[in-house]
Amino acid sequence: MARLICSSSTIVCTGSQTGVPIGFSVERGSGVRAGGAEVATIRNNKPINVGSFGVCKLSSPPRPCVPVLSDFKDAVPKLLVGDSPALTEASTLRCKQGGVISFRHPGQSYIEVN
Repeated sequence: MARLICSSSTIVCTGSQTGVPIGFSVERGSGVRAGGAEVATIRNNKPINVGSFGVCKLSSPPRPCVPVLSDFKDAVPKLLVGDSPALTEASTLRCKQGGVISFRHPGQSYIEVN
């Protein structure tokens, strides 16, 4: 079972030189909450949701991280928030610079989904 991703979650990127987790921002407005926090969906793959990880070690030479994001993988297609599949801690997001962004902490610890 995997936990739903919520507004106080943290993410890491394999391309980050430091590997330090950063906060993941969930846009408000879905009205769906888990453990008191807004639930994330596949639509949360924009620069407003994912900040900079510091320095990107995958660029040559290494330079400041500016994520260029693709679509989320491993969302829950049967669990819709509005009209979008929900994210779980198993969901990942690929940066077009080559890194893979994954969840370090889901932002809640109560709601599990199959």
